[in-house]
Amino acid sequence: MRQMGTLMVNHGIHKGGRSCADCHAPGGILDWKALGYTESRAAELGNLPELSYFEKLQASSATKPASPAARPARGGAGSAK
Repeated sequence: MRQMGTLMVNHGIHKGGRSCADCHAPGGILDWKALGYTESRAAELGNLPELSYFEKLQASSATKPASPAARPARGGAGSAK
């Protein structure tokens, strides 16, 4: 993923966290122009092409069945009763 710097975000924290699209999709929570970006750069930041990768990844993980939970061993050969 492209990164030109590090931004410490310590507000608006949610238990589940934020996704990239929360900020970098059209209508995201950040106003890029108000943050000082040019019109063209704000448009780029508000519509990152990388988002399609994460959307596909999320969609594929949502359609996979959950793995069965590990079951404790039950009495059988060699187990203490």
